[in-house]
Amino acid sequence: MCLPGTTNSGISRASARCFYNNGNPKFDSIEKIECELTLENIRANVTVSLGAVEAQQLASSTQILTSRPEQLTTSNITSAALIVNTILSNSINITEGIAEAAVTTISQLLTADPQQFPEQSSATVR
Repeated sequence: MCLPGTTNSGISRASARCFYNNGNPKFDSIEKIECELTLENIRANVTVSLGAVEAQQLASSTQILTSRPEQLTTSNITSAALIVNTILSNSINITEGIAEAAVTTISQLLTADPQQFPEQSSATVR
C-alpha cells in the first residue's frame, strides 16, 4: 500500500493477474506503481507512438489508480478515459495484458459515483 502522506495513500502499490496454466493457478508479472504518480501525469505521458512495454505500464498504472471507483473525481474519470482511449487507439502492439488493464479500468470507471460523470465530456470514443 502507498503510505500515508503520498499522493496515492491507501492504494495498492502493485497488482498481478491470476490465471490458470494447465489447471494450476499462477500469477502473471507484478505491475508496480509509483505512489506519487497521478492520472494527470500518465495522461501527459501517453503519446501516439507507445511501445508495448510503455503501453502496458501506463495501462496497468491507470488500472491501479482507478481501483477505488468511489474516490474518483470528474477529472480522474476524464483522464482515465482519455488514457485508455489513446492507448487502445494508437498502440501498435496491444497485448492481452494491455487490453485486460484497459477493460478493467473502464469497468471501474462505470462503477464510479454517477454524480462524478460530467454531463458533457471532452473525452470521445473513436
